[in-house]
Amino acid sequence: MDHYITYANLASTLDPPMTEMDLLSALTSHFEPRVQQGQICGNFQNTQDALAFLSRYQGLGESREVLGRPGEIMTGEM
Repeated sequence: MDHYITYANLASTLDPPMTEMDLLSALTSHFEPRVQQGQICGNFQNTQDALAFLSRYQGLGESREVLGRPGEIMTGEM
């Protein structure tokens, strides 16, 4: 999500400015294929939509790190 915000801020300094759709399209390719697929299927209309998706996606990744991967046996060792 921070990656998106960084590039969106840089894009805001362009003259002429990019449209929301051009920005969304350009930044989609900056992410791994799973995230790209989610962004494309989400049919986002603006930066807020993309940031909400990325926030949810990031939250899911953090949950998996804490809970472990499906089928993985947790031993309690750290």
